[in-house]
Amino acid sequence: MRVSTHLSLRLPADVHSLPVVRRELRRWLARAGVEGAPADDIVLASWEACANAVEHPIEPDAAGEIDVEASLRAECVCVEVRDTGRWRERYAPRAYRGLGLRLVRALMHDVSIRPQETGTEVRMCRSLEGASRGPR
Repeated sequence: MRVSTHLSLRLPADVHSLPVVRRELRRWLARAGVEGAPADDIVLASWEACANAVEHPIEPDAAGEIDVEASLRAECVCVEVRDTGRWRERYAPRAYRGLGLRLVRALMHDVSIRPQETGTEVRMCRSLEGASRGPR
C-alpha cells in the first residue's frame, strides 16, 4: 500500500473543526508510520495552531475557513495552518493566556509565524530522526 505524503484539509473556522483536525491528522500520521510521542506532539501542536486560527482572527473573509496542510519529507513532518482575517490585538495579560505558541515551539523543532494581509500562516516542522517509526 502506498502512503500519501501529503494531507490537505479546509474546514470552517469554528471549534467544531478542531476534533476533525486531530482525527484526520492522527490517521494520516498512523498510515505514514508516525506513532508514539512524535505523533502526539505533532497532533497537539497542530491542534493548538488551529485553535488559535479559530479564536484570534477578526474580520475574517466571508468563508471563515482554516487550511491545514501536512507533508512528510524524508525524516520530517511539516504542518501549515492558515487562517483568514487579521489577528486581534493582544489580550490583557492573564496568567492562563499566551501559552499556546510556547507549547507549539516546545513540541516542534522549527516554527514560523507569518502574518499577511489575507490572514496568518503558522508553519511548524518536527524531525523524526531518531524516533521509532511503525510499519508503513
